[in-house]
Amino acid sequence: MSMKTKSIRRAFTWLESGAVLLVTKNDGTSDNVMTISWQMVMDFTPRIAVSTGSWNESFEAILGTKECCLCIPAFDQIETVIDIGVVHGSECDKFERFGLHKAPAKKV
Repeated sequence: MSMKTKSIRRAFTWLESGAVLLVTKNDGTSDNVMTISWQMVMDFTPRIAVSTGSWNESFEAILGTKECCLCIPAFDQIETVIDIGVVHGSECDKFERFGLHKAPAKKV
């Protein structure tokens, strides 16, 4: 059997067992979006847990506001989702850079 070489950049697409989500936040001053690949449904309320930490720029804002939006990207957005996950929100406006549409929370 021969081994095929693939880009490490896409390795998570073979390792992750579930959906990859985009998590958006607004802390009153700025918006950000990040890629989350560790999440689980906790019960039928619905309640969903996501795994993140202080290494993510949105972590403190989400803890402070206790608010975020979970977005399920379409399959054809895989490259954009990967790119969102490797760019820091302090480097650019990810919504503008990746052509993402913002909607008021009451419509999300």
